[in-house]
Formats: sequence, structure tokens, C-alpha cells
Amino acid sequence: MNYFKIIILISVTLNCFGQKVYKNTSTPKDENLNIVLNEKFVLDFNNCEDSFLSSQLFIPSQMDKDSSFFFVDSKNSKVVKFDKKGQFITSFSNPGNGPGEFPNHHVQKFYISNDSLYLLNYCGYKLIVFDTDGNFICNRQYSIDSNPGGRDMFVRNNKILIYDSFWGMYGKQKTKLVLADLNMKTFKEIYTQDSEDTPAEIMSGKNSFEVACSKDEIYMSFPGDFGRYLINVYDLAGNLKHKIKKHFRKVRINNDKLKKSLKTNGISKKGLSEYKNPIESMFCDSKGRLFVNSPRDDDKKRCKYFDVFQKGEFINRVSFGIPDNIDWIVFKNDFAYGFNCENNYISVYEYKDVKI
Repeated sequence: MNYFKIIILISVTLNCFGQKVYKNTSTPKDENLNIVLNEKFVLDFNNCEDSFLSSQLFIPSQMDKDSSFFFVDSKNSKVVKFDKKGQFITSFSNPGNGPGEFPNHHVQKFYISNDSLYLLNYCGYKLIVFDTDGNFICNRQYSIDSNPGGRDMFVRNNKILIYDSFWGMYGKQKTKLVLADLNMKTFKEIYTQDSEDTPAEIMSGKNSFEVACSKDEIYMSFPGDFGRYLINVYDLAGNLKHKIKKHFRKVRINNDKLKKSLKTNGISKKGLSEYKNPIESMFCDSKGRLFVNSPRDDDKKRCKYFDVFQKGEFINRVSFGIPDNIDWIVFKNDFAYGFNCENNYISVYEYKDVKI
């Protein structure tokens, strides 16, 4: 019996520590690969009553069955819908606390599944559920411990919700990557970390991480080290499959303004990083490629740079130039969204492979 216990223990240990690590240098596998942004159409928000582009306009990481485009205008408590050809369809919801309403600035995340929209109202920890035609369905409570902490929430197989949660403030924090049902009830913690970060360390993002999802894999940038470029790769059951590692040279950051602000407010700068995070954002396209926004000393302004990986291997580094008429750009899975706030429209771009 003891012999079999030893065998099982060895098997479990090997499973935990024997995952394959894809070690990548800065030499690309395909030197001829280049990816450019190809404008698909323009979403004109001037056709939408009482909704204007701002940093409070949020985009989900998935679409409905008709490939419609949905946006939450948190500043004006509106949901805005365009069809797959970029034509304005409708807007719905209003400021308030009644059925189908939410206070201004209180919804910053939402997700789509089974022809329903789930809006997270941080005021009272409520899910506001609509159908994709804009009809209010119901309100549902979710636990404060389930509050999301990152940029995105992903739905897979119309039943699995994947996101990272953050709880706590200065002194003690808990960060988790979880699998949950559509009501945000966690059924598996993929990754969890307890920390006691200073305010400056929280501002530096010491223990924060980025999440991306392909059709069948979950990617999580490993937190806690500003010199390590490491990504954990999980299957949709939350099992660690392998890791992606790449050479990274630390990039210094100018913290003068932040240091001055901390001093003005009497906050210690202890723990404030002098370097940029090696992984600043990630997303996946329909081809299963992972795009990792990673800074470099020679990066130019008005450009977004991404390391592109496929099946764990570094394919190439690509740059997307931001057109002069675009204020900023957001990358979400198969599309990039360029915001022109002065004229109140969004240019929607697709990715096009071009051989050099």
C-alpha cells in the first residue's frame, strides 16, 4: 500500500512541476510576417441619442449570435447597439436605480451569452440582465468577493465565465483568476494570491496580471516580477497546460509626476517600481494567436507593439500605427476600435496578414 502511495505522490508532483515551458528568444519564427489594420467600417455615435465617446465607453470581449456590436456608455448610463455592418440599431437603459437602470459611472464591465447581456452594477453588486434587443429581464445579486478586478470578462461554451477578481485595499489584498457561472458564482479558483502591498506597489501593478482567452485556452501573465516575461496557459477546465517564456529587457518608466502626486497626498513611494510591466495587455484573434503588448526602449509614439505567439512559439513582433484622426485605440479579439472623440465615431479595424 505504501508503494502505491509513493507512486501516486510522484505522479502528482510531476504533474504540478513538469509542465512544458516554451522558452522564446527575441528571434522570430517567421521574419516575413506582418499584420496591418484594415478599416472595416465606422460606427457613428451621432445617430445615438445622448451617447458620446469618452474613456467611459466600454467594449465586451465577445459578440452575440448575430455578430452585433454592443457598447456600454457608463457616463450616460446607456447601452448602444450596432449591427454587424456598422449600422446603428438602438440604445437602451437610463440613469437611476429602477428596473433596467444604473447610476452614471457604475457599470464598467459586461458580458454576453445566450442572447443576454449581463451588466455589472457596482452600486449594490447587481447584475442587470437584458436580452440583445434591449428588453430588461431581471436584476441578480452577486457576492462582493466576486467583484472583477481586470479589464475583461470572457464567456466560453455559453456557460463558463472567466475573469480575475480583486478584493481589499491597502495592507491586505486577494487576487484570483476564477471560473464562474453566468451569475458570477465561482466554482473553481485557477490562481489565487494573498499580498500586503503598499499603495505605491498597487499603483505599480506589482501583483496584477493580464488575462486573454482563445477558443480553448486561457492565458494569464504571471505577476510579481517586472523583469520576467512569463505566461501561464490553462485549458477551459482551469488545468495548467504549459508556460510561455520570452526574453525581456527591463524598460524604465518616468514616475516623476506620480511621485509628486504621492508626496502631495502624503503617500509613501515605498515599493514604487522604476520599470514598466513586461506584459501590459493581451488578446487573442480567431486564428488562435496570442498578442502580447510588451514595451521596448525603441518603441515609437503613435504605435502599438505586440509580440505574436502561436502554440507557445514567438512568431514575430508587429506594430500598429495609430492614425492621426484617432485619439486612442482598443484591441479586443478580432477587432481594433479607434476612438475619434471630436467627431463622435469609432473606426473598426480587422487584422490583415501581409508578407514582407
